[in-house]
Amino acid sequence: MIKQDTFFPVSFTCHASRWKDGEQFVAQHSLGLVVAGDMELDFGAYKKTISAGDVFFCRRNQLLKFKKLNGSESDFKTITLFFDENTLTNFAKEFKYNAKGDVTHFKMPKNDSLIKIFMKSLLDYEDFLETDISLAQLKQREALLLLLKNDVMWQNVLFDFSQPVKIALKDFMEENFQFNVSLERFAYLTGRSLTSFKRDFKIVFNESPARWILKKRLGAARELLTKERKTSIEIYQDLGFQDLSHFSYAFKKHYGIAPSMVTKQT
Repeated sequence: MIKQDTFFPVSFTCHASRWKDGEQFVAQHSLGLVVAGDMELDFGAYKKTISAGDVFFCRRNQLLKFKKLNGSESDFKTITLFFDENTLTNFAKEFKYNAKGDVTHFKMPKNDSLIKIFMKSLLDYEDFLETDISLAQLKQREALLLLLKNDVMWQNVLFDFSQPVKIALKDFMEENFQFNVSLERFAYLTGRSLTSFKRDFKIVFNESPARWILKKRLGAARELLTKERKTSIEIYQDLGFQDLSHFSYAFKKHYGIAPSMVTKQT
């Protein structure tokens, strides 16, 4: 029996047909394989479409939106390995690895055929990997060795244990305003306390974070409604609104017209 608070390094996930999209904070590095379906990953600064057979990697400490692209007629399934900091720290000490450079613009190497073969092989162990943590941890270590064999630059990503450093607010917020996360999370990701985040934000944007974010989302919504003729249902979640009624209320209060009327008038 696995304790509920035990970190489990592998996940076989099947998202049912009724499921369409979601959003999350990526707290741990993760390596995955798409088993079935198509999905769009939105990292704020860029988007990536992944399909059955593709391998993907998500770095820790980032925001991520994901959307199933193949409609409601089929399921989306992935197998994912997660790498917690404790495992990576012990692995780095054992094999004497350490981060040696900036990896801000690191992208997963294209020569990933060996990694694909390995990830596909995990499907044969699905019944065991979901219940046997010892076996799952062995596969986790095997994956790390293969990644480092694939490209030595992986060590700069995997073994960088530093917390987010203080970064420029303007570029970060312009790229990530659509994520529905707390100000505390935005502050953490920009390397600030909540107090300093609010103070710096006021200096950069001459507005409070909450007001600026709302206006930015509403402006983006109006652009989509008028130029791309999107509907409220199609855009409200992508722009970080909690629900459709909240979006409609905020839009009408700001522009004096319901979002549905904007589409009809264009």
